[in-house]
Amino acid sequence: NRLSTFIAEHINELTEAFSRQYDEETVEMVLAPMYEQFKNQFALTLSANYSKEDVDHLLELANKYKDGMHLSGVVLNDIGTIHQEGIGIPIDGEAAVYWFNEAYNAGDTLYAPTNLGDLYRKGCGTVKPDLTKAFEAYCLSTDPYAHYRIGQAYEEGWIGITDLGLAMKWY
Repeated sequence: NRLSTFIAEHINELTEAFSRQYDEETVEMVLAPMYEQFKNQFALTLSANYSKEDVDHLLELANKYKDGMHLSGVVLNDIGTIHQEGIGIPIDGEAAVYWFNEAYNAGDTLYAPTNLGDLYRKGCGTVKPDLTKAFEAYCLSTDPYAHYRIGQAYEEGWIGITDLGLAMKWY
């Protein structure tokens, strides 16, 4: 897929060259939808962590899991990640929440609750940001990064109280 790789590597140069020939409104009108379409169609080439084969395999495993196959929490977390980030598939925050919860329930106390916390902190697709849910997810995690976010929550009052003493304990 050399064309998609070329476009991904040179999108800024292509935009600049197009801008020299057309006014800003035309550039925005033509390039923005083209870039969005390109990004969705070739999301796999933009991801350094997952190949098309990886995504296809994860989606196959997701279907088998729904049919009763046991999967480790780390694999379920990866399925959540491709939904959250839109890697090879459209972004789907609701599906990501489902898979991160399944991953946590299957024993992933490191990545899944942290990713769920980040999803709720920033929002994803139709899932709006919710700092209370983010805090709750981070509290389930054994990841030091999640502990930092718990400290931030206490410092910034995400859950309705500000407590610098508790913030320092978590930092």
